[in-house]
Amino acid sequence: MAGDEKKSSGSHKRKETPAESHDSDSEDSGMEDFVQVDFEFFDPKPIDHQGMKTLLRQSFSDTDDINLDELSDLIIAQPLVGSTVKADGQTDPFALLTVISLSHHKEKGCVVQLLNYLRQRLSKHQQKLSKLNEYLSDSSKHVGLVISERLINMPPQIAPPLYKMLLEEIQWACDDKEPFNFDYFMFISKTYREDESVADEVVDNEPQSRKKKKAKAMASTPVTLYFQAEDEIIFKYAEFSVDYRQIVTVDSATADSKRTFQDYGIETARKIMILKKDEMPKMLAELEELIK
Repeated sequence: MAGDEKKSSGSHKRKETPAESHDSDSEDSGMEDFVQVDFEFFDPKPIDHQGMKTLLRQSFSDTDDINLDELSDLIIAQPLVGSTVKADGQTDPFALLTVISLSHHKEKGCVVQLLNYLRQRLSKHQQKLSKLNEYLSDSSKHVGLVISERLINMPPQIAPPLYKMLLEEIQWACDDKEPFNFDYFMFISKTYREDESVADEVVDNEPQSRKKKKAKAMASTPVTLYFQAEDEIIFKYAEFSVDYRQIVTVDSATADSKRTFQDYGIETARKIMILKKDEMPKMLAELEELIK
């Protein structure tokens, strides 16, 4: 799709952030505020570079070893596959969904760095790491890395049309003999769960005996939650998955962000998931049914 032509558009309600909301001195101040936002879908293009890099930083906030400039350029260099989402009148993308071939770009610096990063994070999970390496090193298994990023307050309703367009574009690219005939799709999902250290605080007003019992139950059965709702559905169809914790860095911006989550008792992590290509249409069908 050439130029600035839109793929499609949609209108969704998005909850206002504190910075967006007005001073609340009206009788409706106790109610949640929503703003109507028109979203438009575009092919990736050079003007998106800086905004795309900012989105990519969300998944790799604990490392500076991945050249996100190069990764952004790689995404922009394949405009036939993938989409960005922008609000009406805005130039920076609010969301991104695309896929890159880990086989075709295996010698690209940013891809080498990204895979080395994942292997380092899984160094304490040798069985899982060995299985992941089987997917990545087997030349008969063409693996596509799905890159899904969006601002945290974007509505999940944008996910189904994004994935529908992605699968259509992959098919069109395959018809044109482009290197998008994947056997597997790999995802890096942003996850979180309650930090055990604050379990007692959650039940601070309860009797001590009940408090200890509930805290013990919470600590022994941590529940993984997903920043992007569709990732829970993707996990359902994955034949391989492994979780890893993020490493705390000395970067001030990253440290402040992590501290904010930790103050609320939230431990952030990542989950690698791998699906067979035949599972993607099934995943999309369930996604369209559940997120309307």
